[in-house]
Amino acid sequence: VNAPDTQDNAVPLKPARVIKGLQDVFPEDTIFASDIGEHTIFALHYLQVNRPDGFLVSTGMGSMGSGIGAAIGAKSVRPNRPVVAICGDYGFQMTGNEIATCVQSKIGVVFAVFNDARMRMVESGHNRIFGRTKPMAGPRNDFAAMAMAFGARGLTITEASDLEKIPTEWLNSDVPLVLDIQID
Repeated sequence: VNAPDTQDNAVPLKPARVIKGLQDVFPEDTIFASDIGEHTIFALHYLQVNRPDGFLVSTGMGSMGSGIGAAIGAKSVRPNRPVVAICGDYGFQMTGNEIATCVQSKIGVVFAVFNDARMRMVESGHNRIFGRTKPMAGPRNDFAAMAMAFGARGLTITEASDLEKIPTEWLNSDVPLVLDIQID
């Protein structure tokens, strides 16, 4: 997919550009697991998956956090393949402490956290159903620092070119990596 948004290098990053950037950097046999949130829409639309086991998502109940568990499970059964959890900042705040388990058990999931400091899908849902919502914005947390506090690796991604700077050996390792991706 070469839609304009996948080529846009604006800062903060556009989610479509991030999806393309992740796919460009990670090898073809990568397993992508999407958590639930607005980022799921971008993953469903822009990821190009050529393997039947290359994409995991639980759309049944729309449970935030489900993609994180799916990624950990996938990496546990396929330790030789890269596994990327595409998740939002609030979903990662709810279940991201599982990174401690990943560090302890040497489960090298890469957590691509789409950080816009908002619960946009919840906000949109409230507006659509109720015609109003409380603001769903919060502070832009430093998930890279959080990762390092747990003994994982952490990088802050502010530009598309930052994705290309991820050390190759970190793409598929037994040490978890959190990419704190600043999106618009």
